[in-house]
Amino acid sequence: MSVLTRCFPPPFFTSPEGRDPAVRISLPEGQNTEVAGEEVDHVQILRHALRNRTCAVCGLELHHRTTPRSGFCSYQHYYKWRDARRYAEDPEAQRERSRAYYWRNREKVLEKAAAKRGRPRPQELTHCTECGDELTGRQRISCGKAACRDRRFKRLHPEAYAERERQKVIRRREARRAKREGSA
Repeated sequence: MSVLTRCFPPPFFTSPEGRDPAVRISLPEGQNTEVAGEEVDHVQILRHALRNRTCAVCGLELHHRTTPRSGFCSYQHYYKWRDARRYAEDPEAQRERSRAYYWRNREKVLEKAAAKRGRPRPQELTHCTECGDELTGRQRISCGKAACRDRRFKRLHPEAYAERERQKVIRRREARRAKREGSA
């Protein structure tokens, strides 16, 4: 098992057989590591990610210009890492902290949950926005055909499309002129 797969998705709180609904998800003090196996060494995993220039959470290769001296590809992964590390270090303190926050802000938490319950979720696209074909796999907006990509680009970026077409006309004109001069 590699260093990165030991950390995410978090193996801390589940047994090797899977989750049993009759058992509490989060075990009391110190028993999480007994179920998960060995304790996760967050320092070693982060050191490994920094040395290899990869994200410590997802393993994505990091570019030195976009993320200098960072072991994470995004803020979300940094916070996910930080929170998992804090929870692994002292789960009881983190649970107590969560309970205290809930009781201090109970009304606000319940209002937010109620507001989410009443709001309809936006429907996911199932057809290409350009040709109407059904989307498959990881396709989310267009089907990926060259014609659909060009049509979408033309619709969303008319100035850039016009410039690209103008450059194409100039290149073709130059090629025709060179061909005429070469054959004459």
